[in-house]
Amino acid sequence: MPLIAHACSDSVRANTGHNLPFTIASTRDIDMYLGEIRDQEGGSNDLAELVFKFGSYLGELLVRHAGARWVEPPAELGGWPGVELPGGTFGDPIGKAFKRVDNGPVDSVVSFIDVTMELARRTPKRRWFKRGK
Repeated sequence: MPLIAHACSDSVRANTGHNLPFTIASTRDIDMYLGEIRDQEGGSNDLAELVFKFGSYLGELLVRHAGARWVEPPAELGGWPGVELPGGTFGDPIGKAFKRVDNGPVDSVVSFIDVTMELARRTPKRRWFKRGK
């Protein structure tokens, strides 16, 4: 998945001259690009591969900034890979990218990343205490 995320970044740079530096702030750019796909194409069907790449980029942001890791989806969900947050919560950044294109701004990827980052911050860290003698 990291290779697909890098392919997304490379595609954006090649087509727009704009860099996607794998920062949380770049989520706004991804939301804008997904909105343009919606405005121009009306949905995700014709550009599904590109939307998948943008979703992979979002997932890689969570890997790098929220301590998530790429995983296969739970069996009951099926579908494409997603991310697992440190506390075990499954996130579907690729699905969210498709929803952004198909449903519009109501499915903002900025909100998705903000909420997911907050969930990752709230995950309790395991603490080890020395036992008194």
